Amino acid sequence: MKSYRKELWFETPARLAFVNITPRVEQALADSGVREGLCLVNAMHISASVFINDDEKGLHADFARWLESLAPHEPLKQWAAATRRLRSDGCGSRGMHPRPHPPRCARTP
Repeated sequence: MKSYRKELWFETPARLAFVNITPRVEQALADSGVREGLCLVNAMHISASVFINDDEKGLHADFARWLESLAPHEPLKQWAAATRRLRSDGCGSRGMHPRPHPPRCARTP
């Protein structure tokens, strides 16, 4: 049985973003040489997700509104995890970060 593993990394300019990864997944499949079987695409960050749907801007706007209604970002103080993290990483400008200690934030020992 043949298998292939590829990690794809994404940096987004905003707190919420929709990224069409189809071309990169297709390229990874082509690079793998695997002709049939299963392709598993998994988001490895707790606040990230993968969904399959049309790459349509209106749909993205609907999802963004729906997500904001489920878990509003502001006021940030309402989220205990966010306030703990803001205090611990020393950077209160962006809220939650995709990494525990982003490079642009100074971490004090």
